[in-house]
Amino acid sequence: MLGEDCYLGGDFSTTTDLSAVCLIFPPQGNHADWRFSWEVFIPEEALAERVRVDHVPYSDWAAAAWITPTPGNAIDYTTIETTILRLKEQFNVIELGSDPSFATMLLQRLMAAGMTCVAIPQTYQVLTDPLNIIETLLREHRASHDGSPLARWAFGNTSNLKNG
Repeated sequence: MLGEDCYLGGDFSTTTDLSAVCLIFPPQGNHADWRFSWEVFIPEEALAERVRVDHVPYSDWAAAAWITPTPGNAIDYTTIETTILRLKEQFNVIELGSDPSFATMLLQRLMAAGMTCVAIPQTYQVLTDPLNIIETLLREHRASHDGSPLARWAFGNTSNLKNG
């Protein structure tokens, strides 16, 4: 997949919530399906509390490299920026779509580094159709993901795709 066309979707938080970057590979080259992969981040100092309160195995996922704890008690945008720039070097990133609400400075820095960033507000009107398309692609086995248990858990929170 190195060098392939890739779109990025960012969901950025501030303190206790997860931040994530989804890599979206449209059909191309030797794969006829859509492929999804994630880079997920959580503040390191919030990790134990989130496991206790949410009853979600974030610590196990961190140990298995499905989630990256960032230093401190808030999301470290430097870690996210470094990750996105690394992805830009590995793949032909077409654009990054995200809600700029919590990440204005990050998006400005990425644009200064030559990345195309598109504002996508996290509203029902904007996200419903794309999520329905993703659900259809997964149900019809025209899309796959990297096997992330965190992705399965997240999809299970939003739909009936627990096995997607």
